[in-house]
Amino acid sequence: METKVIAIDVGYGNTKAVWKNGIDKLGRERWGEICFRSVAPLALVDEKSSGMSHSHNKVLLSINDRNYYAGPGASLGIESRALDPNYIESDEHEALLRASLHFAMRDMNCVFEEIDMLVVGLPVLGFNARSKRLEQIASQPRTIPVPGALQEKGHPERALLHKSPRRRP
Repeated sequence: METKVIAIDVGYGNTKAVWKNGIDKLGRERWGEICFRSVAPLALVDEKSSGMSHSHNKVLLSINDRNYYAGPGASLGIESRALDPNYIESDEHEALLRASLHFAMRDMNCVFEEIDMLVVGLPVLGFNARSKRLEQIASQPRTIPVPGALQEKGHPERALLHKSPRRRP
């Protein structure tokens, strides 16, 4: 079983994620990546279910009984932003984490229920004060919408994802 390593940085402007995606034909490691605006607008309607035109570059996420869109296609380009020292506790931050994991599954063409290493980032100014809490947040189990192409192959609509228990040295 190949080790699953994913790094996600939910930044003020953009969310960036990279993941190991196997070996290419020449025996070299291949890495996938995505970068999109760090916005997660509330979804007032499920566009796909309602028959509206729907972008495959955004994902509908349900967090604490509220629906959000996140991903490259979620931005309208006019969202207001405010810096919040507790941003890592917000539903929007969680939506951006889950969207990154959804797009990693789509790129890797597999549903995974465990991550061996999830690397997350914090601004330097908040590192000492918030790093332990971000580690707790990153270690929580989370439900990830399975990409449509994988659902068509018989996978469920959602996958419960958790980080494998590992201790830092």
